[in-house]
Amino acid sequence: MITLVFALYNEEKRIYLLEQGLKEYNNQHQLIKEIIFVDDGSTDSTVRYLRQMQSKYPQFNIKIIPVQTNRGKGNAVKEGIMTVTQPWVLCNDADLSYSMDQIDEWVNMEWIDFTKINEVYFGSRELGKDNQEMKLFLHRRIIGRIYAFFIQQITGISVRDTQCGYKLYPSSLAKQVFNNISEERFAFDVEVHFLLKKLNISINFLPVRCIDIKGSKVHLISDSWQMFRALFRIKKRHG
Repeated sequence: MITLVFALYNEEKRIYLLEQGLKEYNNQHQLIKEIIFVDDGSTDSTVRYLRQMQSKYPQFNIKIIPVQTNRGKGNAVKEGIMTVTQPWVLCNDADLSYSMDQIDEWVNMEWIDFTKINEVYFGSRELGKDNQEMKLFLHRRIIGRIYAFFIQQITGISVRDTQCGYKLYPSSLAKQVFNNISEERFAFDVEVHFLLKKLNISINFLPVRCIDIKGSKVHLISDSWQMFRALFRIKKRHG
């Protein structure tokens, strides 16, 4: 039913969180049929740990896709999505700041209709905040609000939280969209929203439980500047 995609880069210090999540996850509705780990050119022991998990958890049909040179999360997610075999694909962050059972909670709440292949379901940390289910570092909240302002001003996308890493797509639609994604780093999420808007795809925003984990690969100054500049590229490319 669902392929779960993770993008990883030099995660050896935090990868225990991912393994702990896999170990404890009972796959309540048996939704996760495949897990794809995309290693984005790690130079540490990330791949070795991934291979160990591949052997320890055969029930998840784990596949590892190596990217030889680090190119960015957007490219890694794209690499994973283009190889999924299940009809739905779920993207999650490797540090499991969004818990493994979040998808089961959505299903229990009857928020997902798997018969609709022209709709997507995106996690919203803002909605999670409204439900007191979000624990983000203060600087992340401030930067997120500033970035959302510039996104709306430059691209016309009025979404409170484009950067949430928890997103569920019909696989055929995800492949169509990501085949046209050019942003390789963190701004790819904005490009996804831009393309979905052009395709008139319905986006269902659902609350997520999110807890910030130390060790994020987002660099406050350099990545913020890169993501700001990317907005103009996205507008020019698809506008």
